[in-house]
Amino acid sequence: MDQIACLLEQPGKWQTKQIAVILLGIFSTAVNTLAIAFIGFQPKFACTDGENDYNYTGGRNATTEFNDHCTVLNATSNTSSACGGGFRYQAYKLETIVAEWDLVCEKAYLSEVSQVLYTVGMAIGSLFVSPISDRLGRKKSYLGLRFLYVFCTVGLALSPNVYVFMALRFLTGAMGTCPLVRFVYLMELSPIHHRPFLTTMTGILWAVILCLESGIAQLMRGMNWRYFQAVISITSLSVILDVIFIKESLLWLYANDKLKEASKLLKKAMATNGIMEQEMTATDDGRDSSESTGDQARGYRMVPSADTPPAEAKDNQYVNINSPSESRGCDAGGNRMVPLANNANSKDSPALVAKTGTKRLSIIHLLKNRSTRKIVFIICFTWFVNSLVYYGIFLMSYAMAGDRILNFFLGSLVEIPSYLALYVGLRWLDRKKLLVWLHGLCAVSLLLAGVFNFTLTGVTKVIVMQVVTFVGKFGISATFTLIYVYTTEVFPTNFRTSGLGIGSISARLGSFLSPFSSVLVRKLPWGPGIIFGGLCLVLTFILLFAPETRNRALPHFLEDIEAWESDEKRASSVREEGNASTTA
Repeated sequence: MDQIACLLEQPGKWQTKQIAVILLGIFSTAVNTLAIAFIGFQPKFACTDGENDYNYTGGRNATTEFNDHCTVLNATSNTSSACGGGFRYQAYKLETIVAEWDLVCEKAYLSEVSQVLYTVGMAIGSLFVSPISDRLGRKKSYLGLRFLYVFCTVGLALSPNVYVFMALRFLTGAMGTCPLVRFVYLMELSPIHHRPFLTTMTGILWAVILCLESGIAQLMRGMNWRYFQAVISITSLSVILDVIFIKESLLWLYANDKLKEASKLLKKAMATNGIMEQEMTATDDGRDSSESTGDQARGYRMVPSADTPPAEAKDNQYVNINSPSESRGCDAGGNRMVPLANNANSKDSPALVAKTGTKRLSIIHLLKNRSTRKIVFIICFTWFVNSLVYYGIFLMSYAMAGDRILNFFLGSLVEIPSYLALYVGLRWLDRKKLLVWLHGLCAVSLLLAGVFNFTLTGVTKVIVMQVVTFVGKFGISATFTLIYVYTTEVFPTNFRTSGLGIGSISARLGSFLSPFSSVLVRKLPWGPGIIFGGLCLVLTFILLFAPETRNRALPHFLEDIEAWESDEKRASSVREEGNASTTA
């Protein structure tokens, strides 16, 4: 993949247009994923009896005592009875689904279930979307999900009751697995040296979108929640641009033996980027026919770089794109080497390599292999913890002290510096070290939040709690983006999207539990900090056994991953010998 990206003069017009359109699709995913924080928040309420005004709509400035009790006290008999007259809310009746459908007391669980169903939908969607993407291609699966996503998000605003709403939330979650395909395609579209920048841009864009969403929520405060849902659904219409600009992944085409389509698309990409293609012959470079034939048999041809005049290209030597010294597919003169699509007979020909790459991998293959079995377990636990902590902090924002929308905004804003720090880390540090350090920072911060709940009081407690919680949010936001990169880099080509799918399923287990963090923080204020911090601490030690992926080409086969382990053992042995000789 990195050789192909180098050939295409990354970044060029062909890639830039697709990357821009793909990033634009993040808007619809981000605003809908956490929309429940604005349309499903629980306002303070009061129970009424049958003699009160049933049509009372409440309001933030109402003088009624909102005590969140599920019974009403009869002053005459001094006994409690059920709320025969319904509930009054310290919010506009239609501002939240909780107030509109009275999702309090015995129905309180339905509000949390709607978010749980969203995550269940994402888990089930991941089971099907990932193998479909690996089998049918990135483009078809991505566009299909995006179109269905539009109908689901619009349907939410038209829900007549809570049960239809929950069903549509489930379907929205299932169709919302398109980020898995999106991120894999972004990584396959970019060479190693551009992944840190793309990863950072993806994270920053996500954070900016959430900040904008909180701004929209503030502007529409006190309005019908359906209007808010309709407004954020408009972002899904960017699917029209997807249809126009997005092409199939070149790496997927080559890995699945679709060489004719890949060659055709490659030529279009080269033309778009202004790269001139020129095949070398024996007489061009002065070598004998046998030497030239050898290069042709190995399936290589010369492609001059954009700044190499055609007359000079013939003087450059052929370069084996599989050579470790040419890890980015370029020779010393900047010439790109591409496989010949029509040479299918050679031992090392691209056709044969692509055919080998079409072997369908499943989770069974990875669990049988000792090297990948460890990776699968580490990836699953990492995704679980990250999802639980990340969404848990967000969804309990309205139960924390202070304004719910302001808390959400600050929680989103703190992600921007975390992604900038992640960019620096991706450029200069190993992936594993970053994961360990960031999870360690999150663990310490959240554990301190739990401790401060016991030791501090008053305004000091509120300020300190928010500070340490946001520091934890800083760490978990960076790691949640980093694990997307790490997962795509650690699994082979024909299991890459499925690998993200396995991670996503594990994440859904975490996000399945995250909505209840808002309930826990009301009952046990110290609970989320201790639980989230403890899990991050355990994960910090587990990640020490993960392989490093930095400065390594994306693996195509299981054997590539096994080679990593052999290289690490060899490097470790060399270090031990060096230390022994130094001591001696």
